[in-house]
Amino acid sequence: MRQTLKNGLEHCLSKNMRPGSFYAVCENEYGDAMPNRYPIIYIRGYAMTVSERNDTAADPFCGFNVGSTLYRATGASDRQPAKFVFESPLVRLASEYQYQHVYQDGYDIMDPDWSPPRDDNGNSIPGIPASSIIIYRYYDDGSALLGDGKSRKVEVYAQGLNDLLKRVKELVLQHRPADGSPPMTDKDFKYYLVAHSMGGLVARAFLHNTSEDFRPMREAADKFFTFATPHNGIDVLGINVPSWLTAEQTNTFNRSEMTTYLNLLQISPQFNGRVDLIPQSAMPSDRIFCMVGTNRGDYEVLQGVVRAFVGNGSDGLVRVDNASL
Repeated sequence: MRQTLKNGLEHCLSKNMRPGSFYAVCENEYGDAMPNRYPIIYIRGYAMTVSERNDTAADPFCGFNVGSTLYRATGASDRQPAKFVFESPLVRLASEYQYQHVYQDGYDIMDPDWSPPRDDNGNSIPGIPASSIIIYRYYDDGSALLGDGKSRKVEVYAQGLNDLLKRVKELVLQHRPADGSPPMTDKDFKYYLVAHSMGGLVARAFLHNTSEDFRPMREAADKFFTFATPHNGIDVLGINVPSWLTAEQTNTFNRSEMTTYLNLLQISPQFNGRVDLIPQSAMPSDRIFCMVGTNRGDYEVLQGVVRAFVGNGSDGLVRVDNASL
């Protein structure tokens, strides 16, 4: 993830953007910065073991608060690489775009005991501002800390995302801006999806779902940003992860399984079984931005064994040609 964040920064610089912020990427890439900021829903990546899910559940921001201090190449060949501090997407969004998290008194907005903050007079401030960062904590139930320690299918996570978005909309519409500007209306409600690794597949399972229950929230998605998401599955030694590898839902990255939970059974065969496809009805292609790292040396899982089998042209786990839509 650290290298991915660094690559995102370099992309911003190459586009003459303000560096470091995923919001800046979306804002400048599509050229339509909004006067009203929309909620950002962050969906983290795959956590295979119970221990990893425990670590995820114990992290309030599920990695969105991770930054890096690295050396960056300079533009001149006669100058040495210089140190560069990237504070993290979370910090940049807060400091540069006045976004804020929604945790209150130790509770998340999906917790029954969550209540809105209070002003200096002790009065409740209804709802949450549109400029909020919401972490989709879909691994809580699968951790041994807050749940039963069992992983779930992607379809279950997609349903949870739909439920979370309904809650976000409810709270955003309740909010009354302190500056007296008009509150967001039902027809104006939009949000951004920002997803890392498998989080992008969870988001797609939600976006591809054509049920009436999903329709209102699906249609409210304004932009979709993924980094290091295996949109066409994961290949090791040129072989796709097998469907029989069901332990800890590892077969989530098998293309046959993906055609089912992404609702691509009719479409995928027309593209030689590829699943890096998203119908325009689910999300217009000009509202999607996909990014993946290119330095496989950064992927240290199993002391580098995984990256050795995945090979060149990857970030160490996800091949570049499998990481876009």
